[in-house]
Amino acid sequence: MDSLDLAWIDATELARLIAAGEVTATEVVQAHLDRIEAVGERTNAFVTVLGEQALAAARDPRPGPLSGVPFTIKDAFDTEGVRTTRGSALFTSYVPDRDAVAVARLRAAGGIPLGKTNLPELAVWTETDNLVTGRTLNPYDPERTPGGSSGGESAAIASGMSPLGLGSDLVVSLRGPAQNTGIAALKPTHGRVPCTGHFSEVLLRLWHVGPLARSVRDLRLALSLLEGPDGADPYAVALPAARPVARPRIGWVTDAFGPIDPEVAATVAAAATALADLGYDVEQVELPWLAEQDCTELATPLLLAETQSYVRARCRTGGGTASVDRDLPGAAGNHAGGLRRGRAGRGTAAVLVRRLARGLRRAALSRGAVPGSAARAAGAPGRRRRSPLHCRRARDRAVQPDRDARRRAALRRDHERPADRRPAGRPLVDRPGPARRGRTAGDGEPGARTASGVLTTGHATR
Repeated sequence: MDSLDLAWIDATELARLIAAGEVTATEVVQAHLDRIEAVGERTNAFVTVLGEQALAAARDPRPGPLSGVPFTIKDAFDTEGVRTTRGSALFTSYVPDRDAVAVARLRAAGGIPLGKTNLPELAVWTETDNLVTGRTLNPYDPERTPGGSSGGESAAIASGMSPLGLGSDLVVSLRGPAQNTGIAALKPTHGRVPCTGHFSEVLLRLWHVGPLARSVRDLRLALSLLEGPDGADPYAVALPAARPVARPRIGWVTDAFGPIDPEVAATVAAAATALADLGYDVEQVELPWLAEQDCTELATPLLLAETQSYVRARCRTGGGTASVDRDLPGAAGNHAGGLRRGRAGRGTAAVLVRRLARGLRRAALSRGAVPGSAARAAGAPGRRRRSPLHCRRARDRAVQPDRDARRRAALRRDHERPADRRPAGRPLVDRPGPARRGRTAGDGEPGARTASGVLTTGHATR
């Protein structure tokens, strides 16, 4: 079977092919490594590629439902012996001594880690960009974002570099990237999958661990392997089996969470009609309180207030404590006040964002996580203290890897191609023809992109 074809087969089918002896695990892993080599820099989806380790594991894969099937891991999960940056200069040297529970469970099922994927700093944003590895781009359009915080995973899966990914969701970090890149993702009920080994410990009550894939059946398979308590995460519980519902009910909204592009609203309405035609009980639901209340202005202070305490504790062991303590002392108080008022003002959220970013930046500089930066941050004795702008520019030059320049040059060449060589509605990393499946909106071409950037792809399901 052709290497490119293997890269577009879903995890369930790959497991069947390997078990039947029609392909080997080594062939499957190599096909995905070839795909990473071909298009990886064009999306910047990966932080670390585990090529040699993956090939070694593929030569003698563990038995199990995923035997020999490669998978990728968001860089917020601990991985034994593999650097885990969490998208922050504070953790560029952090190498865990054990796997996160979710990673260990996929390994135990026979899965082979292929690499770790990019995320925003500390996995706290709806785009995927950081000062360690740079920005991840949407494989369908490099001018658009793949979303966040599991944006590296969604970009890798959507461009055929991985059949299955492990991500996490606090606000929209699984579902948003899946929507932006036309794949499938599942945010399980909180506690169904343990968060042990996922950053950060203080936010376990908010994080949801879940899979990303190109088919819904892959999500079902992955969830069956991931779920169940581990004895460490206090929120992880054994949930009863779901009771079959004779006639599922589906509610959908179009008037909440801010302005909605008309094309997006029309696409959602078409999906609701299609579900109704299949026999589901579909009803448009009005949630006026969502339209009246900006939920992000409530969530942001909550998230930042809890994150800053974790960052402060981590910085005490390596420097930077003073700056974090100075810049973030009022976050918890502001959060409590916001909740008492029933909403957090836009100004409060903005101030907290700036304070957290400033604290992380100074802590990283003080620890020397950026080469030669500690002296610049503190100012050498007898010399005028350099301006924050100068320090920031110097830090940016030091942190950005050389590969960013090559990646941007490649993207620039793609942008400069004549229009007739860049077919409308197709990604920079095209899928092979036979793998394009499913019905789509618009002109029927899989991968068609709406004006708002939402992909009307049909290949997210089988």
